[in-house]
Amino acid sequence: MKNLLIAASFLFFVCTGFSQSITVSSLVKSSFCEGDKVWFPYSATGFSAENSFKIEIRSISGGYSSTPLYIGEKESSASGLDSVSVIFPASFPGDLAQFVYRIVSTSPVVQSAEGQTISILPKPIFDFTSNDSVFCITESAFKLSYSASGLTTSFSGAGVTNNSFLPATAGEGYHYLYCKVTNANGCFSIDSLKIKVNSTPSPSVLSKEYITPKTSQNVYATGDSLTWYSDSTLTNPLITGETFQYVLPNTDTGTHYLYVTQNLNNCESNPVKVAVIYRPKVIVSICNAKKPIIVNSMVSLCQGDATVIKDTAYYTNFNNIEWLDGSNTANANVVSKSAVFQFQKQNSPGTWLYYAFEHDTLNDCYGAGAEFTVVVYPKPSVTLYVPNTVCASTQTVQIVASPTGGILQVFDSVLTDYSFHPGQLRLKMHKDTIPISYYYSDDKGCITTVNQKVVVRFVYQPSGAGDMIGYLDSIPELYAFGDDSLSVVSWYKDIAQPAVFVGEYYKPNIVQIGDYTYYVSQMSKGCVSDVVPVKLSILSGSGTGSSELSGESEFSVYPVPAKDIISLTGITKANVTIFSTEGIKVASVETTDGRINIKELPAGVYFLQVNAGYKFLGAKMIKE
Repeated sequence: MKNLLIAASFLFFVCTGFSQSITVSSLVKSSFCEGDKVWFPYSATGFSAENSFKIEIRSISGGYSSTPLYIGEKESSASGLDSVSVIFPASFPGDLAQFVYRIVSTSPVVQSAEGQTISILPKPIFDFTSNDSVFCITESAFKLSYSASGLTTSFSGAGVTNNSFLPATAGEGYHYLYCKVTNANGCFSIDSLKIKVNSTPSPSVLSKEYITPKTSQNVYATGDSLTWYSDSTLTNPLITGETFQYVLPNTDTGTHYLYVTQNLNNCESNPVKVAVIYRPKVIVSICNAKKPIIVNSMVSLCQGDATVIKDTAYYTNFNNIEWLDGSNTANANVVSKSAVFQFQKQNSPGTWLYYAFEHDTLNDCYGAGAEFTVVVYPKPSVTLYVPNTVCASTQTVQIVASPTGGILQVFDSVLTDYSFHPGQLRLKMHKDTIPISYYYSDDKGCITTVNQKVVVRFVYQPSGAGDMIGYLDSIPELYAFGDDSLSVVSWYKDIAQPAVFVGEYYKPNIVQIGDYTYYVSQMSKGCVSDVVPVKLSILSGSGTGSSELSGESEFSVYPVPAKDIISLTGITKANVTIFSTEGIKVASVETTDGRINIKELPAGVYFLQVNAGYKFLGAKMIKE
């Protein structure tokens, strides 16, 4: 009991020795607008860091309910000076347009005295809209306005000055205009409007100045929806279209100006000014036209090039340039009346001459011509010889290209000695196509490409060939099988020498013991496979008595074809290896009664290698 009293006394000391209090400070003002950010200052005493301070509010006409309305909170606040930030929402209940507040802690729950009364003023509500959201860059300044009782308005954004929008200042593209509306309480709202400024390029004119001895002159321009005007303010339209005959209003020698615009995207471009000067024709002894200056005097290209050749002539006195197909203006043909001349004759080689003249239209004469030469060189003639079909075993395929000096590619590999070995390409099909390309460029830079394909024929090695063991009195018969009845199997003692035997079964003539190596290959469809080495070991002693053969001398497989079981005639005990026609080992079995189960093998032709003691025999088998 004494200990319990001591503990109770200690607890009382903690609660009374560490009291907590919260004091609120005055705000800088007592009325705010919706959306304003306000800091509520306070001072806390006696609190630990594991605490939060909340702002609790009530209407000035009501009290705090059982579920208080909190508008802000400060997490993990310790003792001392601090503040809680609040953004006044735009959706305060109507009875909270004026409220008082207090600060409430969470651990422990301590409430401050109430702070001052605060008024929340509404922001103006409006939409920034316009009947026209697309402007032309050539339009004049557009006055921006928004009127409502008791509100003041200001505008900003690209191209906005003194509440006017100038499209040319904003520039082509999309922009945002901003409208700021402020009410009598000083609360404001801002809304934006997305607009677009379109730009229309000016039309192209063939000439900005026409000098004519006649009372009318054809004027030209190119573009879409062109309109010609007689005044710079574009208030007096004359005609629409790219060309028209302008009749001079009088016969004086003055200068008359025309203005042409283009209309795209419902916008009219800035006008292009064209002058028409009337000068009556007079007979003079000197032609005022001079020789124009051209960019290129000669251009060359290769036959078949797709490039269009252009040349530009610059006038020195008159701005009338004409291109002729001859140097004699009296009988030459006019091929262009533009300063820029285009040439396009790529399909045939040759040389073409054209002349640029400056035309004195006042006296109807030409100055000296500037010669422009176009040379089209023929493509070089190239031949490429490669056999149509080669064998994979062929050592080297020689390629003949004429003329030499080009780039030869075989299978995306550049060759330098004009030869390749088909077997090194590692192709995996019986017939594979090898693409060959030859690129040759002559001294003019003209290129000819020749493409050809070569078929490489592959032949598999013969099947069934394997190493064997025998004795002098029982030399075994070597065997290897070709792919089909048309294949020729050949045996060699030396691969550098002719074959010693042709056929699937070969029994060599051996008179002494030792190890012998023979080589076998097959020829099919004119191509020879790689050779297969076969080792034969002849042992001392005799094979007599160790044979597993029965008394019969013949060896065969039956039935033909077989379905589930085959039998080996003349053999009772043997190790049998079964190969596919591609030389792949598919099974290895041991028989003690000359019978072999082939039920699991797929239908087809197979080769058997039979090891019966000292005898190594081979045979074909057909599974149905």
